[in-house]
Amino acid sequence: MLSIALGTSTACIAGMLRSRNIGWVPLPSVLLGVFLAVNGACFARALHIAAMEGQTHSVLESVTRLIPSWILAVATGLRGTWLLKVVWFATFFMLLSGMVVSYVFWRHPFERPSMIGILMFVLVLAVTVSRQWVLYWVKQLLRNDQCTYDELWQRLLADEDSYAGILH
Repeated sequence: MLSIALGTSTACIAGMLRSRNIGWVPLPSVLLGVFLAVNGACFARALHIAAMEGQTHSVLESVTRLIPSWILAVATGLRGTWLLKVVWFATFFMLLSGMVVSYVFWRHPFERPSMIGILMFVLVLAVTVSRQWVLYWVKQLLRNDQCTYDELWQRLLADEDSYAGILH
């Protein structure tokens, strides 16, 4: 959890420094990806130790934390709709794996819900809705521009001198 907080903080700082052109600063997505990969590596080590000790409950918990960390680390290299799809996949994996862990430990899938999964769900839903809203308005603006362009083009084609200039 600490590496995710550090990664997010470092990525925010890198973004601010890059916007001010202060020397060479790595991309925020690269920094976040590195910290998520380190987080996954820590869970992989915890998984290994738990497996060596025969602690199946810790193995299960480590696996359910390891996989989303690495999925999100890979997702930081993606752009556009692929990024959103992979983050949605990781979010649902977090929610479902939290339910599995809750069922194994407390015999009820909703006894202790995955709070990070719920937080991710809210954030990804907000990003998806915001993105759709922006795309809707951009299409409206383009539609208006296209209508204006078509109207001007028809006027140019209607005038014989303009039409001759276009053909020449």
